[in-house]
Amino acid sequence: MKKIIARWICCCLLPMLLTGCAAPSAVKIGEQTDSLPSSAYLPVPQLPTCEEVTLTAEKGVYPAGAQAVRCTLSNKAGQEIYYGVDYVLEQKENGVWEEIPLREDYAWTSQLMVHPAKSESVKDFGLSPFLERLEPGEYRISKGFYFQKGANSTRKDYRASAEFQVE
Repeated sequence: MKKIIARWICCCLLPMLLTGCAAPSAVKIGEQTDSLPSSAYLPVPQLPTCEEVTLTAEKGVYPAGAQAVRCTLSNKAGQEIYYGVDYVLEQKENGVWEEIPLREDYAWTSQLMVHPAKSESVKDFGLSPFLERLEPGEYRISKGFYFQKGANSTRKDYRASAEFQVE
């Protein structure tokens, strides 16, 4: 019985105590480290685009009461892309894209989605997380994504955007 207790202490309790003694490796918000690429700190609208991955709205014009914009995500690259469920809605004001903030009563969940290489999929992007009703104007939905070749490789972040009108 003593051997069992001694093994349990060595195998279970001791590793827990040792990991608790390690110095925390905290990264401050906005701080750049060697393990995170600088693009990880850029807002989605400021990320570069990639010609091989596109997001296209199904229609060029939507009514003001539309609940969602249906888009085709096309990955013509030879590798998978990774992305989350979040996206950005922007409106063009005086020739400049302005981000429409997410409503205070809404939040994104953290999920990793994988889109296969050389494939397309159709996705509905809801508008209600941003506004109850869009005013007439020019809008775009921007979606951040990244490529990663291996577990130890550096990822590179990009965005794809779909432009549409609201009348």
